[in-house]
Amino acid sequence: MPQSFRNLYSEAVQKDPGKKDGGYVRIEFIDNNKEEDWRLMVLEKLPAIVESLQDKGYKACDIGIIVRTGNEGAQVLERLISYSESCDKNRKLKYNYNAISNDSLLLSKSPVIIFILSVISVINDPSDQISRAIMLRFFLLSTGRDGAEQVSLRSDRLSEISKEFFPEGYVDFLGRVRQMTLFEATEEYY
Repeated sequence: MPQSFRNLYSEAVQKDPGKKDGGYVRIEFIDNNKEEDWRLMVLEKLPAIVESLQDKGYKACDIGIIVRTGNEGAQVLERLISYSESCDKNRKLKYNYNAISNDSLLLSKSPVIIFILSVISVINDPSDQISRAIMLRFFLLSTGRDGAEQVSLRSDRLSEISKEFFPEGYVDFLGRVRQMTLFEATEEYY
């Protein structure tokens, strides 16, 4: 199979408009075993590949990951973000997992916007446990707290867990914000 792939692109020529010499292309063939989804295998390997490229001197902005569909691109972004959030601090300092795509530039994908919308939802409906869980999750992620992904978000314990992690007085704060205009409230909790 690798030989037929090589023949397919043997006459292809691409000019580099950036006029940069050198570069690196990695092609890895993965068996399409019906028992294992090859996409999951690729996503699992991705952070290690990004790290190895940075070990070779490439910057994150030098790395391009080619995908066939927007859905695959979203999966790549999700994998890099989740890995970045869960890896140890030494890796975070050594490697850059930041990625930009058309989807990542959408406001609806911004963790800050998701947090703000969840706070607005909780202010509007204090019994909304899903928004309360999202609010807690994104608060923990924004503070860089170790183990943020492992914090239990069970609805029957969410109020007591929230008191453990949110700053003291957050319940009073939510009550005060409820009396403000949307603009004032958004400025207050951002």
